[in-house]
Amino acid sequence: MRQLMWLLVIGLFGAAIQLLLTVKPPAQPTAVTAMPSTGMVEYKVGAIDPRFNLSEADVQRLCAEAGRMWQLGLGKQVVHYNPNAALTVNLTYDARQQHSDYAQQQQANIQGQVVLADAQQRALANLQLQLQQKQQLLNNALAEHSQAVQSYNAKVDTINAAGGAAEVVRDELQAEQQRHAASKAALDAQVDAYNQDIDALNGQLKHLAAQATHVNSMVNAFNAKHSGSYPFEKGHYKQSGQQHNITIYQFNNQVDLRIALAHEFGHALGLGHTGEQTAIMYPVLAAQNMAATEVTPADVNFYHTSIGAQ
Repeated sequence: MRQLMWLLVIGLFGAAIQLLLTVKPPAQPTAVTAMPSTGMVEYKVGAIDPRFNLSEADVQRLCAEAGRMWQLGLGKQVVHYNPNAALTVNLTYDARQQHSDYAQQQQANIQGQVVLADAQQRALANLQLQLQQKQQLLNNALAEHSQAVQSYNAKVDTINAAGGAAEVVRDELQAEQQRHAASKAALDAQVDAYNQDIDALNGQLKHLAAQATHVNSMVNAFNAKHSGSYPFEKGHYKQSGQQHNITIYQFNNQVDLRIALAHEFGHALGLGHTGEQTAIMYPVLAAQNMAATEVTPADVNFYHTSIGAQ
């Protein structure tokens, strides 16, 4: 009788991948000195590097949303669009955005491989369960067959000890023997098929474990390269005489850009940086609510304190 093979244990992959795709906040940029202001600002949209894949209409819309954040928080409109304004909003693509784009592409690639591997793991776990159920059924069938053969052999031994069997009984025993032989052949074929399935599953599990090791090495390399702090700034507000410029250098998505614009509009309004980490005017993107539709109470108080003191 064929012997049943055993399954490898699925579990090689589940806890292996630790996707640490969070980038630490950048080093705190140089503080911006608050400038005398009337608490109002007008802007226009200037140069937009095409590598950002944003149209002038996109930037205009995001500037309006950023201005609306201040309007909703303060209860009045303080940021206005004016095509002849002295303040120009520019989007400049340089090494900062290039670094961010590359990191996001790598992260998306790793996450795609993790999703694929996770789907493969679930499929293999389901297949393993099916094979375990099949193994149980085969074990039961093998036990029943063994018991039937033992019973047959005991019956034959008894008849032989009594001097043999009549022709009719002998024919019945031969027919039963043939049935047992056919049952054995069928069970052997089922066991062979089961063992082939086990070989295939174990091979897939080994491949999955190797894939987990590969993805983990990619994650470790990604984290080593992108998790450390390095100095950069998303944007910068600069005043030179009557000319003002907001230059945005880096953002991860349009929501991120909207927050960066709201921050730089704050500088254009005359605000410096605040120590409140949830505030739009905090110098590092940290605990801010990216989905916020208005500036925080801390920003509002900062505005009234700063503008009122001028």
